[in-house]
Amino acid sequence: QMEYTTPFDARSLAANIVDSLRETTDARLSHCVLGAAETCRWLKQHIKSDELDCVINILDRFEVDEMNCQDARELSSLALSITRLCTQKEELSSVAQDVSPDLMEKIDAFCSILKKTDPAVVGRALTSTDVPKGLSDVFIKEQNQEVATALAEGMAKLCRYSKSVAAFLVEGPLLMNVASRLESSRVGNLSEYHTSLLSLITAIMSSDFPPPIDTIQYLNKNVCPKLWRLASNGYDGALSTLSQVYRWRIDGMGEDEGVIQALENDPNPNIGAKLAALNLRDPDQYHFELLEGIFERKELVNAIFYKNDIPVLMHICSEHLLNEENDDVKRSILKLFIVAGRNGFTDLQSYLAVEKCDTNDPFVEQALIAIRPS
Repeated sequence: QMEYTTPFDARSLAANIVDSLRETTDARLSHCVLGAAETCRWLKQHIKSDELDCVINILDRFEVDEMNCQDARELSSLALSITRLCTQKEELSSVAQDVSPDLMEKIDAFCSILKKTDPAVVGRALTSTDVPKGLSDVFIKEQNQEVATALAEGMAKLCRYSKSVAAFLVEGPLLMNVASRLESSRVGNLSEYHTSLLSLITAIMSSDFPPPIDTIQYLNKNVCPKLWRLASNGYDGALSTLSQVYRWRIDGMGEDEGVIQALENDPNPNIGAKLAALNLRDPDQYHFELLEGIFERKELVNAIFYKNDIPVLMHICSEHLLNEENDDVKRSILKLFIVAGRNGFTDLQSYLAVEKCDTNDPFVEQALIAIRPS
């Protein structure tokens, strides 16, 4: 028999094992209980003990009480604190003590428990809209980017943990506010603040319910072009956001509204087919720079082009190369061919078109090497 310096308490020992697993892993509560039981069974192979049997029996009978377990109690307490701090922050004057650090700490603790507890506990904790509403109201007025980043990250996590939170936020003014913040940011100069905005838009629009029509129209017109530029600059999060915007697009856009407008409203972002249909009407340097940025990353090309459309796109660009009078636009097309060729997208017709250009131009020379068919 085991000897104890303190009275043996099987329930307390079982709880301590579960807590130890929770502290050292990201596993959910019920998974930690199963892990604790299996650990004790393994120990039983080496330690003969009636007390160990008692611990195993308790763990086998353990059920997560979604209303009264420690996680549920802590979440309830934190929810009250977050709601109180949000109200306090809304009411405080600029000269009063800032409660933002305390609010950010409570949000982090709230999300940490949600991540590691069980779905039933999460569902009950997020039944009330007090927390997402409070965070949304504070975010809309928040000017400090560090605080806004923490709020955005917290709300994005809540949306991922609960579809009901996403459904609540997608109908309110938050999405338009986040979109306008992103729209006013500088392309190519994204900070943690801006990436948190991307994540929040994606999380909110994962809702099973559509955003208001005016919000979708704003996203289509003002945010999607920026998202395409961000995607071409290497920000994978921009593609995720685009895919959510496409889910709720407005139908009926005219085909003559330009290449970029067509791309913004394509339900399946197949750029090649759109460019083939529009024949790159009146392209400017920006269009080719956008394509160059996309072709710099092979995985991005494969994600948004159909394979058979790539040669069509190359042929269209070849025709523009031969007929273009603006040297800057020609240079952009050549740079597109260079990065495309380096990523394995070679094409005979494009090669023949480049051959007809001034071979003294170093970009022509590089393009010929890059897209030479194997």
